[in-house]
Amino acid sequence: MLRHLSYVEEIDVSYAMRQDLQALIIRKAIHFSFSLLLILPLTPSFIEASSRIGITNPALLIYSLLTFFAALVNSIQIRKPNLREEMMRFLRDLRKRSLTKLESLARSLGTQTLLKIGFEELDKLFSRAEENLNTIVSRLERDYEKQYGYVCVTFALISILLAYILFNKHVVYGILALAIVDSISAILTALIPTPKVYKHSLPSIAISFICFYIPIAILSSSPIKSLVVSVIVILVEIASPEDNLTLPFLTSLTSYYLAIPIPFNH
Repeated sequence: MLRHLSYVEEIDVSYAMRQDLQALIIRKAIHFSFSLLLILPLTPSFIEASSRIGITNPALLIYSLLTFFAALVNSIQIRKPNLREEMMRFLRDLRKRSLTKLESLARSLGTQTLLKIGFEELDKLFSRAEENLNTIVSRLERDYEKQYGYVCVTFALISILLAYILFNKHVVYGILALAIVDSISAILTALIPTPKVYKHSLPSIAISFICFYIPIAILSSSPIKSLVVSVIVILVEIASPEDNLTLPFLTSLTSYYLAIPIPFNH
């Protein structure tokens, strides 16, 4: 009996670990995609298109607005930690009232039976969608995000905005570090947890280093400077208490003072 319980517990732990890994991969895939999108305002084609509508510095405008809205959302989350549940409840009540009104309209038109079945099915469809969305978001949220809000997003945008103001387009290397190193190191540390160096495993550090070094060496055409930047990036990733805040800024700072070439200078 005890052996059976132990086996069941092992299955539960294994399932929970797979679920956590899946959530981490999805979260880091989203992180990677949105980070790369932040490079778009730095490209010559985007700058040229923006200038046609009177925006001379689209990167500064976009980074400032994103930082402001991220901080605003984060402040609301901190003051109202149950905001998502309240919004879901509001939308559910709104849907119920709307369907009730439609049923009343159908009754007045004499098509109550047929349309009522359709309304009930529609209500069930929306309820399932709400439950699935809530489950997905809950799985992807980390514990501290549920308590303090999405502070990592705010930190990352503050870091990118400051890096752009101080170091201009060298921020591209900071964004790449945030996208590549932060994502790969976290996933590989979960997959290959040992041997460990502080908060990341040694294999994850080595692979993250290579994955970051190769593209920036190609983009900058400066292999030696890219090597120095990559070493700094890995050290920051290992030692930093909050890499979303430090990684973009310190990477941009290093590339700026090394005068590493920018891949697209307008």
